[in-house]
Amino acid sequence: LPALLRTRVRNNAGSEAVIRESFQINIDENAADALMTLLVKDQSLLANSEVARVTLSTRELCGIEDQTGKRRSTFSYTEDSFLELTLSPSGTIWLAVAPVDEAMGDEETKLLLQGEDSPLPC
Repeated sequence: LPALLRTRVRNNAGSEAVIRESFQINIDENAADALMTLLVKDQSLLANSEVARVTLSTRELCGIEDQTGKRRSTFSYTEDSFLELTLSPSGTIWLAVAPVDEAMGDEETKLLLQGEDSPLPC
């Protein structure tokens, strides 16, 4: 069964929503063709509809990690720290993949918890 991660609703986010989310997943590098799909949905009181999506293979996630996660010594919310991906049918998502480093964990957690959009536990 596929794993699901659900985040909270952003009321009145609109078309220019900026959402900062962090989550941890285990990646089996031996399953290079396994897929992860990120969905953006419009949530109303009784229903929801898909706005956009991007599907990434394990191979692609590892490539993003090579570009964004293995080459940094500290985390920052800057354009250099993320890779821009195109959503289908339209939109953009900025994504970074980094190995979990227990020594860096506390400092990175503090950075991610700044502001009103803190990460959700999975």
